[in-house]
Amino acid sequence: MTMKTAIYCRVALADDSMIANQELSLLCYAAKNGYRDCVTYRDNGVSGLTLDRPGLNAMMKDVRDKRIQAVIVKDAARIARDYIAFMKIIGELDNFGVMLITPQDGVSATAPFKDLARCLKTGLALNI
Repeated sequence: MTMKTAIYCRVALADDSMIANQELSLLCYAAKNGYRDCVTYRDNGVSGLTLDRPGLNAMMKDVRDKRIQAVIVKDAARIARDYIAFMKIIGELDNFGVMLITPQDGVSATAPFKDLARCLKTGLALNI
């Protein structure tokens, strides 16, 4: 089975243009940095305060099924707006050996995620 790179996009207010721009930016980042075989997961118009999101759920299922080797997301707040929820997601990524890359935050991390969590804690409070 080929391992893929997940591109995860989320915007809180439904905006096709904004989510398309976010996706294009992340796909360009992936190509520039050698990540191939990307699959995109989107949550358009879904708050980051809930973890029950169709795109996030599909991505995490693929993580659990060991189809994903890395997740590229614009910034930590796209994953979760709540620190505890964010830690839950990155803990699960860690358990499956999945790298989390957040270009806007300037972070590319593998396990353990302690330094990543410390770096991103402030960013979660500032982004929507």
